[in-house]
Amino acid sequence: MKDRNFNRITEIAQDVLSEIGKIFLRVSFLTLNRCVGNTRGGTEFDIKWSSHFLILQMSSKDPTLVGFLEKVVGYKPFCQYFDRVNSFVEWDKKDSNKRFAELEIEEMIKGTIKGLKKINL
Repeated sequence: MKDRNFNRITEIAQDVLSEIGKIFLRVSFLTLNRCVGNTRGGTEFDIKWSSHFLILQMSSKDPTLVGFLEKVVGYKPFCQYFDRVNSFVEWDKKDSNKRFAELEIEEMIKGTIKGLKKINL
């Protein structure tokens, strides 16, 4: 059973790596929960994730990158917003309403983000 799961994970990883080559030009930093680089279209990105969320930070809106990540994680993002420099898109399969409320507070009280809106709901 363990070998079958490992083989399936390996197959998925190979599929993802094949697709990554079509979208990413350069990955400059990669760990178990973060990836930083540039797309072929010139967008700089920083992706952070855990078992229940993913945050995409981009130098400009890039629907191709968002679409790719939708395929990888298997569900659509729940919100988008921006700060002074970057655009953000977030996925959360655990509690997107709670995360959205946290972001609303950050937008209203701290003013560090702007343009917060729900998407794909």
